[in-house]
Amino acid sequence: ILTGVPPQASGVRTNRHFTPVMLDALMDRTRAAGLRTAVASDNSPLPALFLRPVDVEQLERINIDTMTEPDEADRADVPDIELRTSFDDSRYAPWPGGVIDAVLAQRASGPDLQVVLVGVVDDNGHADGAASEEYAAATRMADRTLARALAGVDLGLDAVVVVADHGHTDRGGHGGVEPEVMQVPLVLAGAGVRVGAT
Repeated sequence: ILTGVPPQASGVRTNRHFTPVMLDALMDRTRAAGLRTAVASDNSPLPALFLRPVDVEQLERINIDTMTEPDEADRADVPDIELRTSFDDSRYAPWPGGVIDAVLAQRASGPDLQVVLVGVVDDNGHADGAASEEYAAATRMADRTLARALAGVDLGLDAVVVVADHGHTDRGGHGGVEPEVMQVPLVLAGAGVRVGAT
């Protein structure tokens, strides 16, 4: 969503991808324009997905084909390189209400691009399936979180995009080609949004 590049092109096929990937992301375009970026999430992998080496030449020491998964005990194959986030302000807030607090605090400093990821729907989709009451409750909680986080946004000046990266099956999980996994909501509101545009 933030890069416009599908997994088969980026090599990033899991949220736990832990090697730097130099993609031309929305954050890079924002920074190149002299603007500020922020991210707030209760989902731990997101801040790490867009790490960049401080010294780009260090990338030559990385061979992703020989690396193991990040949750394996032996991490000796991970190069020791200094990394930085591609966001100017990156906040991980996994406690109840933490994302709301993080978003509001960031907005006070005026980021031009603010990314917010609420992970509760995905967590419940994996654990209980999309047909469960837990999943429905999680969607309501995410809706309330976004409503509070977006309170005060001036839609005459700013645009809001709400989208999911995938859906879930009724039994739980995702990763296939089921319509309920592949079709996701896309809501656009505010400045620059034209009704009926393709």
